[in-house]
Amino acid sequence: MALACLRSLLLLTACLSVALASRALDSPVVRRSLAAGTMTPSNFCGLRDFPPIPDGYGASRLYCIFNKYDHFFMWRVLKVGSGALASGDTVNLIVHQPMQKYCKLQSQVVCGVPSTEATAFTIEKQTGTGVIDPTTDAVVLKVGSQYCSLTGSKHSQQLRCSAAKAAATAFVLPASSFVHVSLVNSLTKQPCGFKFYSDNNDVTYVTCNDRRFSGYATNLTVALNTPGAPVVAAGAQIAFKVYDDLYTYQTSGLKVDAQKRVWADENNVKGASQWFTLERTSGAATGGALTDLTAVALKSVSSGMFCGVTEAFGATLTCDKAGPAASLPAGYKFTYDIMA
Repeated sequence: MALACLRSLLLLTACLSVALASRALDSPVVRRSLAAGTMTPSNFCGLRDFPPIPDGYGASRLYCIFNKYDHFFMWRVLKVGSGALASGDTVNLIVHQPMQKYCKLQSQVVCGVPSTEATAFTIEKQTGTGVIDPTTDAVVLKVGSQYCSLTGSKHSQQLRCSAAKAAATAFVLPASSFVHVSLVNSLTKQPCGFKFYSDNNDVTYVTCNDRRFSGYATNLTVALNTPGAPVVAAGAQIAFKVYDDLYTYQTSGLKVDAQKRVWADENNVKGASQWFTLERTSGAATGGALTDLTAVALKSVSSGMFCGVTEAFGATLTCDKAGPAASLPAGYKFTYDIMA
């Protein structure tokens, strides 16, 4: 059966209409609170006691206590079947972070199980029927005839599925693009990346020519600073992450250090230095979705400087040129290559 999906971040960010078929979109899942008829996210969802002790394998409890959007936990609402996501559809909940990614209802909802153990949830509009519009509709989840609601507070909170619809927790689904890309440097003709498995906790810097090394990571996951858009736009603030192929609770985020060098910070996706923008090097520098194979320049938000390399071999990616984007040398220009 075809799977149409839309990726989302949680307090439960749920699916988009999924008219995009093969392109998956992520959004923060957010519990919805109503104020004077408006839809306002109140909390975002993550996993409690994560990664599981002792080795990161196993399931963790879903809870929704975070008052700020955080892209550490990225979620998907995966529709079973094709077509636009509509009230009454069957979906799976998936979190990108753990070793096993699917969510399951036990006495409470936990995430980190294989697809063979995943619970089939039904997604419904809080009111009304038909296609779900994530920009305006709140949604609820149920298993069988029982609706899901958050119980408890703070770190004891959990999502149970034993309530009537009137008591169900409502969620909204602001989109947050979660695309995988490669930045191919115009001077080196190679994608930029870093050695994911560093030795002795050494700082790992980003280069644009070292693919020959085992464990050199170039598949970058893009997350938006501000959720609400299903695409990566030129000029939007974004972060770049790499997930470990074996232990996917291990995440490295790209940041800029005090010497303007781009490095990979392991399991820490917080801080102002993680934010970048991509600007086109011809035509309109900002605005509109970035399409595959667009020529771009990479800019650090914290410093306002463009990033690049000065040599074809061995140079660290450094954010030290003022621009404008169209006037940068080849080592400071890239091809935005969408991988998935």
